[in-house]
Amino acid sequence: MSCERVTPAAAFSSSSVRSSDVSRMWNAAEARSSAVPVTIAYARKEPGPLHAKMRADRIAIELGNAYLRGEGIATDWPGGVMAFLQSTAGLPLPDIQLVFNAGSMTAHPYFPPFVPPYADSFSCRAVLLRPESRGQIELASSDPRIPVRIRLNFLATEKDWATLRAGVRLAREIGRQPALASLSAGEIAPGPDCQSDAELDAHIRATAITFHHPLGTCKMGRSNDPDAVVDPEPGCWVSTHCGSSTLRSCRTWSATTSTHQSL
Repeated sequence: MSCERVTPAAAFSSSSVRSSDVSRMWNAAEARSSAVPVTIAYARKEPGPLHAKMRADRIAIELGNAYLRGEGIATDWPGGVMAFLQSTAGLPLPDIQLVFNAGSMTAHPYFPPFVPPYADSFSCRAVLLRPESRGQIELASSDPRIPVRIRLNFLATEKDWATLRAGVRLAREIGRQPALASLSAGEIAPGPDCQSDAELDAHIRATAITFHHPLGTCKMGRSNDPDAVVDPEPGCWVSTHCGSSTLRSCRTWSATTSTHQSL
């Protein structure tokens, strides 16, 4: 068997590649996973520095300052503080990431009395880093212009639920520390009455989202790697077998960022 490199568009349009081969490869049950975060939010005792700058007249000046001079609060993001933790002792790698946000997730420009200010808060996201659950990406048609079917299948295993619950509890434990007492007016999501596994699961179901750590859809490697379907450019490897060119596998996109690269 030998391999040649083709771009995704060329692979799909090549007359030597049969649509049945494309459909067969895409409709195989391909494992996909994604990080899943859940937010724990706290009311602020006093509005923070971002809140004051979000008044419409002030934020307009700040945006101009950022664009023209590269200075001011609009050049920064009220977050960036992270932690990588083990939900249980003895794990070889962290399975929970905490992402802290110093500003409110619902922040918006305001200008009293026309647009009232938002209630300021801060939050922490507990992120499930290495889920067992796997979703699927499947062809809806042999026509590459038709959108694919995507089934996310988040939190399909009990272990994923247990790990994410543990992450939420770790984040809440940090939120109760004395160092935050001068800032926090109390937990507002999910709220102090949410304690049991069932109550936490309800909060997770209502608020969990996807996160910016996509896993690659296919392995990147050299032409002699039997498991690699994307080369370092990335293009697609087409394998020639028994004198007939068939598409071993072709994905129209790949992501080299994975949850492991968060570390």
